[in-house]
Amino acid sequence: MSKPKIESKAGNYYFDFEDAHVTIKVTRLKNHSDGRVIGEVLIETTLPGTKQHIHQAQFNFSSTATRDKLATTLEKQYPSLFDWKNILESLSVHMLELSRIGEPLAELDNTFDSKPPEYYLEPIIIKGCANVIYGEAEQGKSTIAAIATICMIMPWHTTIGFVSPEKPVNVLYLDWEAELNIAQWNFRKISNGHNLPNLKYNYQHCSLPLADDMEKINNIVEQKKIEVLIIDSMGPAAGTKLSSDEPAIRLFQTLRQLNTTSLLIGQTAKNTEDKKRTLYGSTFFHYLARNIWQVKSTRDNDRLTCGLFHEKSNYTRRHKPIGIEICHYDDCIIIDSFEPESVPEMLERMGWETRILAGLKSGALTLEDLVLEMTADNKEKGTIKTSLYRLRKKGKVVMIDGKKWGLSFISEKQ
Repeated sequence: MSKPKIESKAGNYYFDFEDAHVTIKVTRLKNHSDGRVIGEVLIETTLPGTKQHIHQAQFNFSSTATRDKLATTLEKQYPSLFDWKNILESLSVHMLELSRIGEPLAELDNTFDSKPPEYYLEPIIIKGCANVIYGEAEQGKSTIAAIATICMIMPWHTTIGFVSPEKPVNVLYLDWEAELNIAQWNFRKISNGHNLPNLKYNYQHCSLPLADDMEKINNIVEQKKIEVLIIDSMGPAAGTKLSSDEPAIRLFQTLRQLNTTSLLIGQTAKNTEDKKRTLYGSTFFHYLARNIWQVKSTRDNDRLTCGLFHEKSNYTRRHKPIGIEICHYDDCIIIDSFEPESVPEMLERMGWETRILAGLKSGALTLEDLVLEMTADNKEKGTIKTSLYRLRKKGKVVMIDGKKWGLSFISEKQ
């Protein structure tokens, strides 16, 4: 018997004994301290004229007696059709080897024609990574996630600062927060607001932590060929005791096993100073995410003005802030773009150079006046001065009469 084709995904193994017309799926694999390797096997056949399902049960790959007993059982059901002893022997040998060696060793080569990171939705969803957007309650995070979903599945080329993919992406929305009818209604309202065509995407109401429900989610990922998971939200997806490290590590291990791209929605920690607001829970939520954006919003009746600020990226440069205006009406949601630096509360979140350029739009100022305009303190005065000289080198500001700083012609045109 030839060696089976073997694939591994999300902790499951798939054996294809092509010449025997038998496939075996191994799930719930566990290595015990006494050396036993136990899992659940689903045995099926591709032999024409034969019922596809053959057997499903827990199986001890380390036990000769278990192997012989199952082979005898299967031979009684399917006499002379399959060589069960050799199939189960091959399955056990390969499964024991795989359970002990783990992931194969790779070799990095700087002569290899490698590619920079790619996006499913630039700049907030990097392919193959755990991406995070987080913020306080009622900041529009779930609506932004729904917008991102539509941008990928359609794809939808909006006026906001998202670069949609060239072709549709299969998305699975995992929801621990809302109910199905609420998610459906918001989806319809966005569609109504922008006259979108008929659209569908995969949605799963969740209650268990992701790690405890991985087999079911992995089955959906396989059946629907899911490329991106939307996790709404990170806290219940991780479990309880979020300040400890284990839930965060377990969540990101599960995402890695599922081998998909993800966008996780998180909450802020309850720090006393707004400028120090961070991602809620263990620091591992921040460490293990590869691309993090914070949402800061202001509300005016039905209008929610959301600024997305790029806080962390392991693989790319920091992107400039993105402004999304979300207007809620009775039967529709309308979104549009805006410049985040036009909102004072958001301007404070930006870098000094951006803040300086915004401060000089009303006219030339001395360094002292600029410090007052930006409500900065004496400790920050030196940083502002250094930033002014950097902007002058970039040709964005000029010194006027040796005292005042003003926007250059080039920066005003930008």
